Amino acid sequence: MTDRHGWAEVPAPTGPSVRRRSGGAGWRVLVGPVTLLGVAVVQRLTHHPRRAVMAVIAAAVLALVLVASRTARRRLEDLVRRATPVVAGGLGWLLLAPLYYLVVTPLGLLLRAVGEPPLDLGHDPDRVSYWSVRAPGRPSRPTRMFADERGWHPAGFSPRQRRRLVLRTVVAVVAIEAMVAGGFLVVERRSRAEPGPVGVSTMFTGERASLRGPTWVDDALAEQRRLTAGIVYTSFTGATLRDFDGRYFDVRGRVRESYRSPLAATRRPVEVWFFGGSTMFGFDLQRDEHTIPSEVVRLAEDRGIAIEARNFGMAGYVNYQEAVLLSLLVTGGERPDLAVFYDGTNDLAMALLDAFGELNPRGEPGDLGSIDQRRALADRMELPDATADPPSPLGLRPGTKPVTVDGVVGDAVGVYGQGIDLSRALADRHGFRLAHFWQPDLYTKRPLDPEEVALFPAAGLDPVRYGTMARLSARVRRTLPPGVVDISDALDHLSGPILSDNVHTNERGARAVAEAMYRHLAPELESLSAAR
Repeated sequence: MTDRHGWAEVPAPTGPSVRRRSGGAGWRVLVGPVTLLGVAVVQRLTHHPRRAVMAVIAAAVLALVLVASRTARRRLEDLVRRATPVVAGGLGWLLLAPLYYLVVTPLGLLLRAVGEPPLDLGHDPDRVSYWSVRAPGRPSRPTRMFADERGWHPAGFSPRQRRRLVLRTVVAVVAIEAMVAGGFLVVERRSRAEPGPVGVSTMFTGERASLRGPTWVDDALAEQRRLTAGIVYTSFTGATLRDFDGRYFDVRGRVRESYRSPLAATRRPVEVWFFGGSTMFGFDLQRDEHTIPSEVVRLAEDRGIAIEARNFGMAGYVNYQEAVLLSLLVTGGERPDLAVFYDGTNDLAMALLDAFGELNPRGEPGDLGSIDQRRALADRMELPDATADPPSPLGLRPGTKPVTVDGVVGDAVGVYGQGIDLSRALADRHGFRLAHFWQPDLYTKRPLDPEEVALFPAAGLDPVRYGTMARLSARVRRTLPPGVVDISDALDHLSGPILSDNVHTNERGARAVAEAMYRHLAPELESLSAAR
């Protein structure tokens, strides 16, 4: 069945990649009996209890590595990470010991099956053997290659020699383990030395045509990597950036530095708070004084209006998160004169992920980072039954229905509208003004520059997928809540490449967006400035 646009009505996926496991754990009751049976069988074949136990352990480790679930592997990795700081060489033992028993035990079983003593590869006196079988009546004879077993017999080492032997062995083992642990530390530090941008463009920003030319691009990219490595989880709003002091990026108290107008030193400025995702913050590679808020301050300055901008933009945020952040600020005693919201791409992306990837319950406020938090909980050893699955729908909602275009559009606009309702309630209660803008992106810009069309493969697009997303974006914009200003054409008049991926722009793009905003903000700003 298709709608009037020819788009198929498809059922919701039943096996999303974010699911960990389906639930039941009845197989666990078999672990004990199967383990005991395995030990008994191997012991019967080898007549060696210790070797039997180790063989079963080695087999279990191998099975876990080869066929275990992703959750089990993550838990094993987490266990290794926890054990390594306590026992520096623990990781080396975990890797080498199973390998040793996986090789030696099957070899011993094979030799016994063909009637050969496992410790001696032949009885021919002229044949060189690497193992010596302990002869009856000669208990002091060595049984292994490179071994000196005198110390464990009455006629062996003296107590002093035995202590020295133990001490040398301990020192050698500690030295080897220290080298192994040191190697892992070096690898870990190198992997952390050049972190990639988090929560922003998934492409390598320095290669984008929209950012070629400026001499500062490489330095800014390296600084952005250091900045985004400081992302931290924050209650109620999700990911935020820690304070950062750089040449191109400066963050204090979750606010990015903006251009400061000289007019603000001569009169009381209009305080404007800006909320949005990474595009409002200024990814990718917009310098502090050339972000959207900074350009709005400049435009107001040209008209004699003093503005103090506070840029609360954060990578990955959707409008509802921003409304929650606004509520935390104003209920804590702070007030803006005007709050500006700039959204769209993340809100639509979240609706699509909710529908096709079960990121969050469909039609409910959520955030793009929720899967990371659920995975972190699922990986904790203290929560063995936790999964990365989304929670049950909030309240009394109908059962799962097929995913349709109208459903995705309704979810995107509905959740976006809930954020607007929340911010309007706050504005009415605390006495400030609001403005909401719907942003431009790769699917709204007309025409696209050839260098922007060249972004399609890296963005996973082809002409058909691009056309589908462009039509979906247009349908969402036609149903936006009242009062939202659609500035999705803000980049259309610019020549040359502006976008660095599906939504992030260079500084020319930030200026164009600020100009489109200012045409609608000017009456509000003039009124607020005149009231000073």
